[in-house]
Amino acid sequence: MHLRNVEIFCDTVSHRSFSKAAELRGISQPTVSQAIHQLEEKLGVALFDRSQRPLELTQAGRVFHDGCRKLLSWSMLRFDVLMRLSASSRFGVTAATSAAFLGSIRRCAWSSRHNTRWPTFRLCR
Repeated sequence: MHLRNVEIFCDTVSHRSFSKAAELRGISQPTVSQAIHQLEEKLGVALFDRSQRPLELTQAGRVFHDGCRKLLSWSMLRFDVLMRLSASSRFGVTAATSAAFLGSIRRCAWSSRHNTRWPTFRLCR
């Protein structure tokens, strides 16, 4: 299961629309559909009731969404801990991460002010 698909799922839940999630992420709607389909295949359950507009989660989708929110929150918390370690260390910290997680960081408005605040922190893929 890819973190990117989990993020796409959460964006789709938030906006209750595949096309709005795609627009938010700067990807195509078929890419969102494919990510959701991959999750559903992996889990063996339908996550959305596609007969409803706007989209509604199935019961399995609600349970999965709760876990996904916790997972993404934990991921961001771990990233914050690494940044704090970097700020307090004269040696610096280098973190390797996935492209999907880098996408999360970019969506959180990563900018040069972070480089100023945490000059010894390097993020690489």
